[in-house]
Amino acid sequence: MVYKLAALGVIAIFYCIYCVNLFLQKKDAIIAASFIVVVQAISMYIGFSYLPLLIKLVGFYMGVIGDGIYILALLTMRYSWKNEGNRHLVTTGIYKFSRNPEIFAFDLEYIGILIMFFNPVLLVVTIFAIIILHLQILKEEKDLEKIYGKAYLEYKSRTNRYFGWGKFSFDRLLLYIYLIIFIWCGLYLPTCLIYVGGPRLSFGFIWVILGGFSLIRVLMLYAKLEGKPLFAIPKWLKWTYRVLFLAGLTVFIAIEAKVIGAMKATPKDGLDYVVVLGAGMRNGEPSKTLRARIERAAEYLENNPDTMVIASGGKGKDEPISEAKCIGDYLIVRMGVSPDRIILEENSTDTVENLKFSYNIIGDENASVGIITNGFHELRATTIAKNMGYKHVEPVPADTMMPVGIHYIVREFFGMLEVYLLH
Repeated sequence: MVYKLAALGVIAIFYCIYCVNLFLQKKDAIIAASFIVVVQAISMYIGFSYLPLLIKLVGFYMGVIGDGIYILALLTMRYSWKNEGNRHLVTTGIYKFSRNPEIFAFDLEYIGILIMFFNPVLLVVTIFAIIILHLQILKEEKDLEKIYGKAYLEYKSRTNRYFGWGKFSFDRLLLYIYLIIFIWCGLYLPTCLIYVGGPRLSFGFIWVILGGFSLIRVLMLYAKLEGKPLFAIPKWLKWTYRVLFLAGLTVFIAIEAKVIGAMKATPKDGLDYVVVLGAGMRNGEPSKTLRARIERAAEYLENNPDTMVIASGGKGKDEPISEAKCIGDYLIVRMGVSPDRIILEENSTDTVENLKFSYNIIGDENASVGIITNGFHELRATTIAKNMGYKHVEPVPADTMMPVGIHYIVREFFGMLEVYLLH
């Protein structure tokens, strides 16, 4: 419901702005591709999409960006179109980076809605609408060439039809990449904060730092491309930065590849034990994260009737019972697991203690053990277990909740650095 309301808000803003614009221009015209609105409304009402939530979130972001570009286009254009005799060629503001920002906004909005509420009919209608808009651009370009002549041809040579200005170069490519990262950080951080309830999002500053860094790089590259660099940077500092950046990026990619690999791991059948790591409760009930771990444990136990489960986790300050007892009760009452197969470890306060105290309960270094935690956390958990003395340890990954899962996957880079450096 929240997702639908948010999507409806983005779409409503866009079409409200469009209708107001038509009114101000005193146009009696109906939207050329108005039939798409009907298909979009039906698609939203049905609310079914073949695409995963993370992909739909990207569609939502495209809609938000479309709203922003459309508003900027109207603010830049202002009243230049209102008086037929007073029209002039607008090449400043957002029109410096797109000859047709309003149409670009429409395309983003249409594609965003398509991704959010994907179905075959909406796909066909969206493609048709985008083609119609493109043909409209081609017609307008011919008209503008006749009206403005050389001035428009010069503008056309330096500004792209949809997005971008000047000749393509590596610096421009970098600028576009950093701009995308900056926009992503600005939209994704609020998404995570809303999803987890604000303060409970650990390491949220990652996106603030990354977004701030990307914005600085955008400004630096733009100034450089305009021939007005913000400041002179010594060559030795440039090369030092590049080497360190590439080295850091390489390490990041290598660690993230391992994290994602552990997320996709398939555990062996017939393990002697599986250890479910605690992950907090909300009002006496397991959190979404913990529930995913419990459900994965129940699935493995059902397929492996001889496996024992250790529910691990102590009682937090705001928790009425221990996380271990919460796990055990949920397995018994909700999942139908026999109490005889469940061992409670109720003293641990973090992942290291989860594994240490569970290892003491098992008491056999040769026992085969599966670690059940969310996929993003598997690499760190199994690495700590191996360092602790577990000889036969397997990842048994539970779901990584999306869209906030991206944040946790990135956060694990720092967790793994700590493990490699301190353990």
